[in-house]
Amino acid sequence: MYLTLCQFMDRYFPGGGLGLLASCAVVVLTRLGSSLLYRRRTMSGVREKIQVRQSKAKETFEKVKSVLQKSKVDTWIVDMPFAELQEKLQKGQLKPSQVLLAFQAKALEVNEDLNCITEFITDAQSRAEQLDAVSPGEVGPLYGIPVSLKEVVGLQGNDCHAGCSFLINKMMCEDSIVVKMLKTLGAVPFCRTNVSQAQMSLSCNNPVYGETRNPIQRHRTCGGSSGGEGALIGGGGSVLGVGCDLGGSIRVPSHFCGTVGVKGTPKRISGAGSCPLGQEIVTVSEVYGPLGRDVDAVLAFYSSMLSPSVCTMDPLIPPLPWRHELYTKTSPMRIGFYTHDGCVLPVPAVVRAVHLAKSVLTQLGHTVVEFNPPDVLKALEKLLLPIVCGDKCQTLKENLSNDLVDPDLKETISLYSSPLWLRKLYSKLSNPLHPVSKACLNTKLPGSVANWWKLNEELEAYSRKFVKEWQSLGLDGVICPPFPYTAWPLDNGEKGLLGLMYTGLYNVLGYPCGVLPATVVTADDVISMKQYPNSNDGDKYIQQITVGSEGLPIGVQCVALPYQEETLLRIMKQLETGLREHKI
Repeated sequence: MYLTLCQFMDRYFPGGGLGLLASCAVVVLTRLGSSLLYRRRTMSGVREKIQVRQSKAKETFEKVKSVLQKSKVDTWIVDMPFAELQEKLQKGQLKPSQVLLAFQAKALEVNEDLNCITEFITDAQSRAEQLDAVSPGEVGPLYGIPVSLKEVVGLQGNDCHAGCSFLINKMMCEDSIVVKMLKTLGAVPFCRTNVSQAQMSLSCNNPVYGETRNPIQRHRTCGGSSGGEGALIGGGGSVLGVGCDLGGSIRVPSHFCGTVGVKGTPKRISGAGSCPLGQEIVTVSEVYGPLGRDVDAVLAFYSSMLSPSVCTMDPLIPPLPWRHELYTKTSPMRIGFYTHDGCVLPVPAVVRAVHLAKSVLTQLGHTVVEFNPPDVLKALEKLLLPIVCGDKCQTLKENLSNDLVDPDLKETISLYSSPLWLRKLYSKLSNPLHPVSKACLNTKLPGSVANWWKLNEELEAYSRKFVKEWQSLGLDGVICPPFPYTAWPLDNGEKGLLGLMYTGLYNVLGYPCGVLPATVVTADDVISMKQYPNSNDGDKYIQQITVGSEGLPIGVQCVALPYQEETLLRIMKQLETGLREHKI
């Protein structure tokens, strides 16, 4: 046998074993070279595709600039609170085209600083002019209101690529349900805003449109994935926008940019007809919802979109119209509060914001009691991460296999496509790690249908445990931090997973929740960071990013039970009014 093998090698591989090794090396190197050449050509094609898409987007900017150069722009319009703007439009004191021009001009100005707009919607002008000729009473409560849309919101004749080149030029054949509803109510969609790639990051960066910056401090992030909306509204370039939220993507940008944002109950607002990315995760649903300049803006969104005339546009959405009597109730409420979820200790400014909100609600006659959300760290490790990354990021890897990938997203994909034993080994060798960092590394992904079923059982059990705790205190709502720290510097790396559960908890549970500005970081808040822990990687990161954070907005998160958006917005409106009276 040995002799036969030697004869075979001598015959077909001159030089025997060495010849075989040399031949194998040639094959491997040839294939490697071919693979690298293919990759280079593919990436060259991707870059060319992106450049063409960028050029197309720039054309929409030029069209808007051309119209503005020939028009009289009433710049004072953009400074109005939402309710005043809506009233003047409804009374005919302002024309939709007049309002549109003002916000287009302001949006262009804001975008120069923040890179928050991906493109302008070119038919907005003709739509506004058509509305000029119609009586406000013939249309709806959003008559003439300019609305910005997160890039993933489906718009007829446009692609929704979320910064992924494989979706570029895959045009939507019709408007998404949410856009149809907005248009029926008289709104004017006027621009599209930037997102994190594949909507899988709490920052806002992608290879197609680049990185969006914070409207308060330009060198910091605006949050994500609805970061373009947060930045544009926070910068004054839009009064009302539409985003979506799978783990905090509306609420984190609202917290970072000083805007108001609401993630409703899953399926109360339809997400049909928009970008398919994220919709394959059904156990935790992606929720479409509003970001606005103030609570009145998001209130108008919900009360209008849930009106009987439009809320039945999608037959798969529960037919539950807006119940105004719940919003206008005057009886005192019982509200829970917490400042620490047991995962990440919030910075002093965030703790102060919750206590400030508690004080305001107490002064308004409501009872505010301590609430301790159960097992939040366990919910991160055993529920949220296994659900969102349950396929070991295989879908993401396949979608982005021939694409330019944002470095932060690449790290996430690499982490959850690694075997559990390797992640656990890294966890043991990398001490000291923050408990959240350990939970992220030790997360066991389902791996089988049977394990998926068990995961759903665990989710149901946790949901029942949480609501039992809620009901034992007789709560109408809860106030808490939206995130444990401030927007981080762009050059400091994205560690959104560290603070994710302040928002992600309510995606797991499906509770409606919203964020509104409560205060800003003060010099005393920064000084108080000297008492903040500094014992592990997470603590040190938070210490670093808090340096220079004075003046950044700090939000407070309000939560209600499922299908209680009316109660949620009642809490938010009363809190906003009380905070303004405190001149915070």
